[in-house]
Amino acid sequence: MRRDRLDILADILQVIHNGNNRDSNIASKSGVGFYRFNKVYKVSLVKGGLIKIRNDSQSNWVLTERGCEYLVKYRELERLCPALSRIGGLR
Repeated sequence: MRRDRLDILADILQVIHNGNNRDSNIASKSGVGFYRFNKVYKVSLVKGGLIKIRNDSQSNWVLTERGCEYLVKYRELERLCPALSRIGGLR
């Protein structure tokens, strides 16, 4: 089943939350190409205030409070609306 943008963003946030915080690890563990992660998703997540750089490193990422809230609400929506998961709206 094909993932939509919200699914991919949630997967990336989950990977970072699990402690994988380098660009290459995030890309591979979330199933997104390295180039696409760096040029599309990382930019969106930073501009949206969902992730930030840790320790002044350009490739060491951490969730912001807003990123944690997004992930919690996304998972709650998945739980409350299992029908959306089956039709591809939330996986």
